[in-house]
Amino acid sequence: MIKRNSKGQFVKGCIPSSKGTYRTKEVKKKISESIKKGYREGRKPNRYWLGKHNPTRYWLGKHNPTKYWLGRHHSEETKKKISKSTKGKSRPRQRGRLNYNWKGGITPENVEIRRSIEGRLWRESVFARDNFTCQKCKIKGGTLNAHHIFDFSHYPQLRFAIDNGITFCKKCHKLFHKKYGYKNNQEQLEEFLKI
Repeated sequence: MIKRNSKGQFVKGCIPSSKGTYRTKEVKKKISESIKKGYREGRKPNRYWLGKHNPTRYWLGKHNPTKYWLGRHHSEETKKKISKSTKGKSRPRQRGRLNYNWKGGITPENVEIRRSIEGRLWRESVFARDNFTCQKCKIKGGTLNAHHIFDFSHYPQLRFAIDNGITFCKKCHKLFHKKYGYKNNQEQLEEFLKI
């Protein structure tokens, strides 16, 4: 039995009465004629692709330009022409002020410091000292984070001190900052490692 809601729409999970039935040739012909009649009278049918260009069917039996170059290569003569035309032409610089996307050096100082060579060396040396093991859950490898014991922003003189770092996995590092925020010190770390 078909159930409908107060708006007259079918209720989810109910099987429509037409499911599993097949239309005879006479019924199909009547449907086709009514659609054609609707076109003549200026009404559009309710089927989206009827009378439209269907992109998925367009290339059936036609030459597809995207597949043209599959397995094909330029001839040696063409390769020499391309090489000759591009020789001596320098490409514009892709980085820094000469890049078309340059916005005047708006990268925050914090990000620049963390991405610097000193920051990377500090991170790697903290990982190596802790044998690439999370100091909370003792899991080796995975996605590791070097955590500043005394936070990065309030102690600029300790940013690259190796004894100011400890290795945490991503999960433990997130848990630490969720519990204590971003103003960190030694007591918080000791408490966190005991839990």
